[in-house]
Parts: sequence; structure tokens; C-alpha cells
Amino acid sequence: MRKTAILIVFLFTSFYIFPQNIRETKIFVPPVDGIGNQGDNAFFYWHLTYEVVLQHHALTRMQRGSDFMLRGTIKSLSQERTVQPAVMEDPFIRRNIRSAQNTPERREFISMETDNNIHFFDTAGGGPVSASAPVQPPQRSTPNPAGRDDLIFELELVEVSSLEVLGKQHIIYRNTDASVRDLLTIIVYNMLSGIPDIQKTADWRDKWLFLEASALWVPSLYSGNYQSLNWVNFGLRFAAEYHFLNFMSVDSGVQFVQDWVVISAARDVEYRDLILQIPLALKFVLKPFDHFMLEPYGGIALNLSLLEMTQPSLFSWFLGFQFGVRAGPGIIVIDPRFNMDFFNSVTSDGFEYKRFSIQFGIGYKFGILPKRIHPLGY
Repeated sequence: MRKTAILIVFLFTSFYIFPQNIRETKIFVPPVDGIGNQGDNAFFYWHLTYEVVLQHHALTRMQRGSDFMLRGTIKSLSQERTVQPAVMEDPFIRRNIRSAQNTPERREFISMETDNNIHFFDTAGGGPVSASAPVQPPQRSTPNPAGRDDLIFELELVEVSSLEVLGKQHIIYRNTDASVRDLLTIIVYNMLSGIPDIQKTADWRDKWLFLEASALWVPSLYSGNYQSLNWVNFGLRFAAEYHFLNFMSVDSGVQFVQDWVVISAARDVEYRDLILQIPLALKFVLKPFDHFMLEPYGGIALNLSLLEMTQPSLFSWFLGFQFGVRAGPGIIVIDPRFNMDFFNSVTSDGFEYKRFSIQFGIGYKFGILPKRIHPLGY
């Protein structure tokens, strides 16, 4: 029994998780701000966009509609107070700068983590940089003139919906060359590697509210002193379903269902009534592939007689499974359900009986109020 239960849970979880629609993260890279040496802005901008595509993210042309933004800025190191005093005076940094052995063919960089940010330092000197987007990769910048301030390139990862800065890293440099490009690859990878997968927000099933209208066929079994089965009970259902989670919803509405009870076939004693049902159901929402929405559910219903020919059980419970197929702007639904009363029902003449029914519904529902799923998954 335990193995069977574990297998059912595993299959249910796999069935739900596998079909989820995951899309690429949309990254916007604005032109790099600030003033560097000639060609620095273009150098950093081109390599930022190249790294975004290389790491399998979607590069967007506009900030609107993107999930994250990589914002680069070039500043003069002597004017940047957030990095220079606390880090450049560190004995580790000063010792490594003094011991660096740079040649025209070889340059050394050192890195240090402080305030949850990673900083890279060019032992030959450095400063900030910015870029615009040429068609071809820009050439390396011209050598830094004597006495020119070192530069610092600051890169920020910004969540577009809230404009919150999620990460910040720096490169202190003097000239943009292959060494700076390699460091840029590292910091872009560090920033983007932690971005989670994002579920598609354009899924037609991602709505807050669904409205439904269905026709019902409700064959019922009545068991008392005399047992009868009625195959011709019909009804109508109108419901609203609120998806408070992506995988769970609550459903409620009204149903009008015929009720035809036969107490004695010999004496032709029967009671025809119209029952108003107000069901409340909790549904698990499965979204396999692109055209289906499957919803196993359970709940309770309030039963009231409209013609007062019977006094039905005040409450009943039910289990069902709604199968939905996309059709036009909404969904065609097929909805089998088993119903059973909590208490005995009573006719107007005092005959008691138990009622069991199988309900088959077919109808149409459509969603309103589209969801916008947060880029970070909540």
C-alpha cells in the first residue's frame, strides 16, 4: 500500500512539473554611461551584449517587457568613493599591486570581495568605462595619457519591474584589452548564473478568474424502503473559479438540478423537485502541453429545495475531475463528478431515503484578469 501511494505521488508530481512552460530570461543592456577613453563605451557595450547571448539569455531592444537590465557605468577612480577608500587601502591589494610584474605582453589583475561585491583591480592602473553599440566589435582603446585618472567600470544587475539593484561588480582598469574582456566575461557570468527560470507569462491559462456555464446530466440512485434509479435528471451550472496559486484554485457557483424520487412503483408514488446546489470545491490545476487544463477536485455542497416537494440533505460531498481543452478564447470542459449526501433526505410525506448521484457536465469557461508572474518566481 505504501509503495502504491508513493508511486501515485511521484506520478502526480512529475505530471505537474514536466509540462511547465519555461522561457528565456529577457535581458536589456542600455548604452554604457559615463566617459572613458576613446572606444571604451563601445567596447564594454558590445561585449556585454555578446555575453548575454552567449549565456543563452534573450537580448531585448527595450527596457519595457524585459525581466532584468545590465547597466554599465564608467567613472573616474579618483571620483568614486564607494570602492576606492575602503578597498584600495587594503594591505592585500597594496601588497599585490607592488609585487605585480607587468610587461607589454602580460598584465596582472587581482580580485577582492567586499560588501558582497567582487572587485577586479588592474595592477597597471584602471578606471570606469561605458559603451554604445557598433555593428562590429570595437577596437581596443587608445593608451591612457600620462597623468590621466584610472577608470572603474561598474556593472549593476537591475530587476526591471521593481528597479531593485540585485548585484553590483567593478573592474578597475587603464586600457581595454583582452584581459579586461576576460574579466567582463567572469562578472557577467557570476551575475546571470543565479537568475532562475521564468515561466511564460503569455500562457492562455494564466488567469486569475475563470467563468463557466455547463449543462448537467445527473443520474441518481435513491435508496430507502424502495430503491429507485432515475436516469433523466438534468440541470444547469454557473460557476466562478479563482486561481489563487498557479497550481491551485477555489471554485464556487450555483447548480439547478432536477430530483425525481420514486417511493413505490406499485402505487405510483413519486416526488419531483428542483434542487438548488451551492458547491464549494478546491481544485488542483494541471497544465500539460499547450492545449489542456486538468483539474482533480473535491468539496462540499449546500442543497436547498425550490419546489419544497422534498427536504434534501442540507450538505453533500463530492469528488470530480474536470478535463479542459482549449477552444477559441476559452476552454471546453467535460466534468464527471460523484455526489453523496451527508444525511438522509425526506419527502413531504415523511419518507426517508439516501441519495447517490453521478454528475456529468459539459460546458465552456473562459478566463479574465491575466496574471503577470514575477521574474524571480513569486
